Amino acid sequence: MKKIINQWALYPFFIPLILIFNELRSVYFDYISLGFYDKLVFSMIIFFTNITIYVLAYLLLKNKIKAGILILMPLMFLDFYFDAFNYLIQLSFIKPLYLIIGFKVHKLALFFLSVITLLLFIYFRRSKLRFVKFNLYLNIVFGIFLCIEIVKYTSTILNTHELKLENTFNTPIKFTKNTDSLPDIYFVIFDSYTGNASLRRYWNYDNLDIQSFLIGKGFLVPTFAQSCYNGTTFSIPSFLNASYINIQNKSEADKTRCIDLVDLLRHNQISKELLNYGYKFQEYSIFNRKPKPDLQSFFIENLYYRTFFYLVQEKFFGLKNVNYSLVNESNFKKLLEVKKHESPVIHYAYFYMPHCPYLFDSTGKEIYDKNICYDCLNKEAYKEQLIYTNSKIKIITNHILKVDPKSIIIFQADHGFRFLFDIDAKDRREEGFSIFQAIYLPNKNYKNIADTTYSVNTFRYVFNNYFGTNLPVLKGKKVNVGDENEIKDIFNSQMRKINLKN
Repeated sequence: MKKIINQWALYPFFIPLILIFNELRSVYFDYISLGFYDKLVFSMIIFFTNITIYVLAYLLLKNKIKAGILILMPLMFLDFYFDAFNYLIQLSFIKPLYLIIGFKVHKLALFFLSVITLLLFIYFRRSKLRFVKFNLYLNIVFGIFLCIEIVKYTSTILNTHELKLENTFNTPIKFTKNTDSLPDIYFVIFDSYTGNASLRRYWNYDNLDIQSFLIGKGFLVPTFAQSCYNGTTFSIPSFLNASYINIQNKSEADKTRCIDLVDLLRHNQISKELLNYGYKFQEYSIFNRKPKPDLQSFFIENLYYRTFFYLVQEKFFGLKNVNYSLVNESNFKKLLEVKKHESPVIHYAYFYMPHCPYLFDSTGKEIYDKNICYDCLNKEAYKEQLIYTNSKIKIITNHILKVDPKSIIIFQADHGFRFLFDIDAKDRREEGFSIFQAIYLPNKNYKNIADTTYSVNTFRYVFNNYFGTNLPVLKGKKVNVGDENEIKDIFNSQMRKINLKN
């Protein structure tokens, strides 16, 4: 072993493994867009690319140690490019340069790396030194880094927070009213549609047009609707289980696996109860309950995300970004194609709007300026897309009530805006729980539905007021599962993707 450590360059093997273990630890809880085999393929590509570079250097230099030292900088450059770039771009003397030359800064970095590597190659070819001690030092240092990442990854796996529902039903639920002709149920989620009170307070905008329209159609529109979680992946499973999840704070939320949240969605209590009454479950969503969730087009990052490979893929081969406009339009068309069936159906639809990216103005005109589209902090652009969203809500409402006026309709957001960095932090967190909500019951029985509602109770209200159940209305509580830094990271990530294409 001592001979190997002294005479072999091991760090070319350690460096990609450090990246892979670090990345897998980072994404263990929330990486659900790609399956095990996809991750394995990406890991192998990165690992064997590193090894191939080392082999080529060895064939040129005919010396294992010199080859390892020669490719040290190129490997760090390839594997951790964006880690370094995102740090350096914040420096006052580099940021102006980047703003001036844009994408050329990446070409400039590659040029300097090539020059330095060539000079080192010439030096190593001529040098008689063996570099044994320096090689030993590099083996030890990168070996320690690899051990640290392995320990951290192991600790991550062992510290997973097991998800459970806190308020399960006593099944089966017994419907005592309106069971002769069961109505279709439409549960339609609009991502990041903040509540009416928040729109008045922070946008100075009275959302009266859509409120008046829905109330005129017989809807109940609560003034102070609240989500119990300020994050989509927790909110939707909570909605469809009519229960709180055993998460009390952000620390516990950070230790949960998103795939477990998908399981809560996949096997939710509401659909189980409705299936007992012959309901079918129809979905129009990227957050769905299929055995293999259709999330591949939503979370697009992979192990390339931090590497120079990502830049090459993005710039020269393209990266399959989700087209939110097409996703929303597809779900919209599917809803408008719905017809009344003999068997009752619960239609679950999800629209990634008015959430950023802001693709439309208030009139439905498409926005092509990506600096506006992906500027998640742009309150005016958000308001414009929210008004456009209202126009879609009107069309959906008119269609459903025309096809089947006896259907149950629920419009609800998963969380609020969350990007109000110009206000107090406490108010910003509270705004993240403020949501738009509207409920339509054919019998117009909205008794005991308070003006301040909590999303966990939505289906409890519906079941109690229409089907005659006696489910307890849960006491309202809000759990912060988001993080301001994470939200800023989302914003910075989107802006970086724009800059990559410029």
